[in-house]
Amino acid sequence: MTKWGRALGRRSALVALTVAVAAACSPVRYANEGETGDRTPVLARTVTYTVERAFYSEPPRCVIVMPFDGPGDDRRRGALVEAAFARHLALKVGRVVDPARRNREARDRALDLDRDGDRRRLARDLGCDALLEGATVAADATFALVWAEVRFGISASLERSEDGRLMWRASHTAERSAGGLPLSVLSLPVDAYSAGRLMNDGDVLPSMVDDVVRRLMASLPDARGLW
Repeated sequence: MTKWGRALGRRSALVALTVAVAAACSPVRYANEGETGDRTPVLARTVTYTVERAFYSEPPRCVIVMPFDGPGDDRRRGALVEAAFARHLALKVGRVVDPARRNREARDRALDLDRDGDRRRLARDLGCDALLEGATVAADATFALVWAEVRFGISASLERSEDGRLMWRASHTAERSAGGLPLSVLSLPVDAYSAGRLMNDGDVLPSMVDDVVRRLMASLPDARGLW
């Protein structure tokens, strides 16, 4: 590669890194699914959501947190997401069936929660009128020696247990970054250390899961005041 080509490559990397750092510092924006279009700022971290009429016509009184649909067989991640949903949902509806009770009740009844009929039966038996489900939309990490970024995103939906009618849906991806653009030889090891620390920090995933779920739940109206 020529000297000019190497210089161009370094400049392109610096531009990409600058954009990524700026995006990580941008504020969180809430936007209805029909309003995201071209008006969403380029660097905005957006929570997209929709609240359907079914939510207001029959506000949920009890919600069962269903098994998290994540990539592969990552049980730890799924358990973190389900626990976070149960914790934050308790501030929005009158009663929440958490993962531990859900599993116990389903096991006692020999129910398969992958089957719609068994899910409806569990909801009826427990007196719940809604199911909350979640799925991963992003789970990746980028490491570039002096800079690192971790992304984790979830889509969630609240459905009526009897007929599956959508009541609410939201999606959001959170980013966490460390390191930066080394301005001198002395700053390079500092940025490299910060980036490496982020990649090896075992508390990053639980913290990001809680951030994502908390932001998603902020778009869900408080059903307790609608009965």
